[in-house]
Amino acid sequence: MLEALAASPRPAARAALLAQARSADFADRKKVAELLSAQPDAAVLLALLGDADVRVRQNAAWSLGFVSPASAKAAQSALQQALKDRDAAVVGNAAVSLGRLARGDAASVSALCGAPLGDPRPSVREQALRGLALSGGGCADGKPAQLLATDGRARVRRAAAEVLKRGALGPAERRLLQRCEEGDPHAVVAQACGAAFVPPPTEVEPVTLLIVPSEGAEPAPRAAFSLLFADGALRLGSADRRGGVHESRAPKGSVELLPYAGGD
Repeated sequence: MLEALAASPRPAARAALLAQARSADFADRKKVAELLSAQPDAAVLLALLGDADVRVRQNAAWSLGFVSPASAKAAQSALQQALKDRDAAVVGNAAVSLGRLARGDAASVSALCGAPLGDPRPSVREQALRGLALSGGGCADGKPAQLLATDGRARVRRAAAEVLKRGALGPAERRLLQRCEEGDPHAVVAQACGAAFVPPPTEVEPVTLLIVPSEGAEPAPRAAFSLLFADGALRLGSADRRGGVHESRAPKGSVELLPYAGGD
């Protein structure tokens, strides 16, 4: 029902959808936070970012990355605060959204280059790098290059390589990428280091995915997921009541379902 309300152009349907943001059922609030990425209501999403349920906050942090320019400053301020959340997926989704909104905003880029890149949780480091890549910015201390050279998690190293390849490559970065291509023990990382940079897609489309944790199983309600989109954005969260996840603005291209929470 909520997806039908979100798709309807009728004002009454929009009002009914927004009313569910105050539902006593966390699953309704969580789904509203997800669906609002299509036509964000910044005030509602900011309220949901402070929800008591972590699964609601995860979706709100993601959808705030799609607010209009008029609401971007308020969203950026709230997302920077969300980087201090206790939940890794809230922090990571907030980092990706900050990156999406950060073009031209030095404070947001600086926030991504700070604590998130040194977080002990690999999924946070990975998503912070993904956000940094979306922003088009870089870190003055060279932290992405350090992570490519030394991080123990392949997914973090892959994301670090993609950050470097979106920027201006100096001799040191080129040597580092060549060493990675020739010597990284994980094939996906070596491939990322050696591949030519391809600009991310600009066209988007709505996508609904069913989360099936194992071959032959049924879609799993509330199952954790980690989705990597064709523009390099990484979303963490949990499936809805049907075992599904809806992405209103998925970049056209492949979607990878990755091991959850920083696994390789």
